[in-house]
Amino acid sequence: MDYVATITIDNDIIGDPDIECLDEEIRIFVKTRKIFNGRIYAKGKADNSACIKDNFAQERTTKPHMFLKFGTCGMRSLRSVSNPE
Repeated sequence: MDYVATITIDNDIIGDPDIECLDEEIRIFVKTRKIFNGRIYAKGKADNSACIKDNFAQERTTKPHMFLKFGTCGMRSLRSVSNPE
């Protein structure tokens, strides 16, 4: 039988994450109420060390961020043009 341990962390995300889609990568920026000491990872890729950023304890930041290159961690680029109606 597998067991999962959970803990409560006294911190909150402030507002919505900022996402930047560039030619070669996507950038994710988050703002937190207190210094962030966790990890950010691509959905479904928590066990892939190439898809995780978890060195925030050294950064001591309330603005954690992560950059993912297209072609890694299941990331793809899809170009589209929206038509104004």
